[in-house]
Amino acid sequence: MRRAGPEADRAAVGAPPPWLWLTLAIYLWHLPSRLAWWYSQLKDLTGHGAYTPETVRADGFIALRASMVIQAMPFLFILAGIVGVLLPQLRRNLVEGSQHLLHPDEVPPAPPAPPADPGPDGDPNGGEDSVRQMERFLSRHAPEVRLRVNTERADHLARVYPGGWRTTRIAVFPPFAKLWRGHRSAAEAALLHELGHHRHGDQHVSGIGSPFAALARHWLGFFALLGLLPLLLLFAVGDATADYQIAQVITVFTVLLQTLLIPVAALWTLELAADRYAAATAGRGSLLSSLEAVHTTRRVRRWRDRLAPLHHPPLRLRRWFAVRSGRFTADLVLLLLWPASVLGTTAVATVMAVPEVHFLNRAAWGESLHIALALGRGAISDSAPEWLAILALLLLWPLLAPVWPRLWGSRVEPPAVGALLAGYPVRLYAAAAVLPVAVLLAGLLPHGAATALVQPAGDGTASAPAVSPSCPEPHAPAPPRRPAVPGIPASASPAPTPDPAEVQAEVQARTFRTTVVVSATPLLGTKAQMHDVQDRLRHAVWTLGPDGSLVSTTGEGPLHLTGSREGVLLLSGESTLTTEVSATTTWWQAQLRPTADHHAELTLTRAASQAMHAVVACREFDSASTVAARFVLDLS
Repeated sequence: MRRAGPEADRAAVGAPPPWLWLTLAIYLWHLPSRLAWWYSQLKDLTGHGAYTPETVRADGFIALRASMVIQAMPFLFILAGIVGVLLPQLRRNLVEGSQHLLHPDEVPPAPPAPPADPGPDGDPNGGEDSVRQMERFLSRHAPEVRLRVNTERADHLARVYPGGWRTTRIAVFPPFAKLWRGHRSAAEAALLHELGHHRHGDQHVSGIGSPFAALARHWLGFFALLGLLPLLLLFAVGDATADYQIAQVITVFTVLLQTLLIPVAALWTLELAADRYAAATAGRGSLLSSLEAVHTTRRVRRWRDRLAPLHHPPLRLRRWFAVRSGRFTADLVLLLLWPASVLGTTAVATVMAVPEVHFLNRAAWGESLHIALALGRGAISDSAPEWLAILALLLLWPLLAPVWPRLWGSRVEPPAVGALLAGYPVRLYAAAAVLPVAVLLAGLLPHGAATALVQPAGDGTASAPAVSPSCPEPHAPAPPRRPAVPGIPASASPAPTPDPAEVQAEVQARTFRTTVVVSATPLLGTKAQMHDVQDRLRHAVWTLGPDGSLVSTTGEGPLHLTGSREGVLLLSGESTLTTEVSATTTWWQAQLRPTADHHAELTLTRAASQAMHAVVACREFDSASTVAARFVLDLS
């Protein structure tokens, strides 16, 4: 075992913790709740949850159901990343097969060429080809790391990936070989950057073949599919102005931002930390030259990769950190980049909750802001275990950093405990601890404190009610009242029971099928909602029973005979469906008129009212909506 050099010691002091590993742990911690969220969303969008089967049959909800499959893609990438961490040999085989990576012995030697910058080794050629020189460099800095070579791709320099649980491999590509021969110090800085990943264990959660990096690399496609496609589908086939559909789109967009923000911040942090190690070991000038080479190499990539480089920080940001590497300000920003993203997810959810509450609860904007702030404070309080883990890892990291590389096969002997305590950067880590401590203290505030920070404007909007100290129990709402709709009786007085002899004389039990919807007239609600009911009625099969009851295969009815007038059967019906959070009542008034050729004409007035009641973060939310229309159907 060899001692760490002074360069490695300088790189360890002030380096950020391996936040991507903590990201993975947080995802595992939240996996049950995320699965429950997906299950809840699936129930809602299939009519078995907050929305009734009638509501989710609207074209807009069909579009949202289609988007659910797309929403799951980042979640599946994260699960694939977890599998990749658990099975590093599988990822190694997939990477080496897909990238056509060769063992150094399999690479045909290239004729040596004197480099423009020979670097610290004097004349590096010495009868060796470039690949042997790279191996010798790696054996001096990290003998446990193995080299693999690609001779085809021109869009990479060098990338790290796992060889096993405690082994690491670095793949080099043709542009790197050219850089090695032409600018040795820049090439060495690029290799040291990859060794910085190795020391942090980043090769298991990042590097080539990482699903986490793929998630960030393809963010533009995810944004288009998850953020824009559902909205475009709603405008195309549904009613994009329906309040509940707008709320659902906001939910989709919020989950997308939260899914991307934390992994991207973790990837940026580990890239900047690897740059920091390279700068401390090879020098800032060599690192800057290496960054220029990386930028030049990426110019040959596809337009998608040039537009969406979220898996690596922007070159300007990397230059800023490279110039200031090891300074207090840069180290503090690097330490807090990922914790700030965790707080940012709560901020995103709070901001997006304002329109979501407004459209779903039909609350005034001032009240929606109050409710969103209360929900955000509740989210901060609920995330206390995560922030405790962040604070503990942050404060303990200066003591763990020298030992951490040994988990990944490093043969560097860590310094003694006394030396670690003596060199503890108190000022830096005390400043970094301010953020998690402040968040934890905010989570301890009384429940109403967060809502008291912002008062509703005096513009006539309703003020938010005070948050009750006792959490109300969730319960199903009361059935909605009869709407004021032409054709629907305003009272619920019982219909007269017809004489059985009259029923026998007027009714001939038979089955009808809708031939055509002659007309459809909206009474309440939108045309899109009316068209959804119209589409279902167009394919309905109706059964008229011997007792005068009328039912359909689309869930309409039963309608009961209330009388007859000049051969026209008069029918009415009422049905209530109750779930854990909603109650929906549908009323029908109909006239069934026999026509020639065994046909019949059905004039149907239909109204449906939904009342919703939910309890979120000890706040009660209530909403109500009504849809009504009159249809004339030709039956045969």
